[in-house]
Amino acid sequence: MNSELLEKVLSCQKLPSMPAIAARVIELTGSETVSMREIANTITNDQGLAAKILRTVNSPFYALRKPCSSINQAIVMLGLSAVQTLALGFSLVGSLAKDKSEGFDYVSYWRRGLLTAVAARRIAAVAKTGGEEEAFLSGLLQDVGMIALYQALGEQYAAVLKSTGGEHRLLTKLEYEIMELCHSDIGAMLAIRWKLPPELVIPIKYHERPSSAPPEHAALCAVVALGNIAADVVSAAEPALPLKKFYERASQWLRMTPAQADAVLAEVTAGSKEIASLLGVDVGKLPD
Repeated sequence: MNSELLEKVLSCQKLPSMPAIAARVIELTGSETVSMREIANTITNDQGLAAKILRTVNSPFYALRKPCSSINQAIVMLGLSAVQTLALGFSLVGSLAKDKSEGFDYVSYWRRGLLTAVAARRIAAVAKTGGEEEAFLSGLLQDVGMIALYQALGEQYAAVLKSTGGEHRLLTKLEYEIMELCHSDIGAMLAIRWKLPPELVIPIKYHERPSSAPPEHAALCAVVALGNIAADVVSAAEPALPLKKFYERASQWLRMTPAQADAVLAEVTAGSKEIASLLGVDVGKLPD
C-alpha cells in the first residue's frame, strides 16, 4: 500500500464526518445498560430524522401490518437493529449527499449503493443468513471510500475513475495498479474512524472480495457481494453475463436456488426507487 498517498487521504480535512446524531446512536447502542426508551428519545429529538424513519417504517418497503406512530413503537415492532440502521443510514446519507463536487458521478454512486443495499437485504432474508439490516447499510456505504478518495485527491482520482470507462468492476484493479490502494480499504478505515461496528466495517472492506473476509463475517460479506452483482444485473444494458454470474454465486456462496435468486431480482428496482425517494437522493432512471 502506498503509505504516502494513504496519509494524504486520511489527513484530508474534507473527508466525510460522522453526524452528531449518528455518533450518539452508535454510542448508545454499544452500551449494555442503555434502555430502548433512551435511544428512542435521542432519535426523536431530531424531528426531521424521526419523521424520515417513521415514513420509511410505514412504507411498503417494510410492509407492516399496522401503522407505526412513534420511534419507540418502531423499535418494538421492528427491533433495535432496524431502527439503528435507519438512523445511521439517513444521517450518513444526508451528510454525504451535501457534497456536490463537480467531476464525481454521484447519481451512479447512489444508484449502485441503493441497488446493492436493497438486494443485499432481500438476499439475507431469502438465504436466512441473518443480519438483514447490516447487509442493507453495508451495501449503502460500500463505496464511501470513493468519495473520500475523490475529496482528498481530486483530479488524480478522477483520472482513475475515467480509466475504468464506466466499468465499476475494473475500479479496484486500476486503483491498485495506479495508486497502490483501493476504495474498499479506505472506506473501511473511514468506517473505523466513525466507530461503526465490525458488522459494517468488514463488509465495506471485503465487498469486492468476500472470499478473503474473516470467517465470522463471511456470510454477511457474501450477501453484500452478491447484492453488488444484482446491481450489475439490473443496471447492465446487456445483463446476460452478470445474470449468469449472479446465479452461480448465489448457489456457490449461499446455496440459493434459481427461483430464490429470481425473487430477489424481481424486487430490487421497486425497492430502490422507494428508498431513493425516502432518502432524497438522485439515482437517475432505474430500469423497469
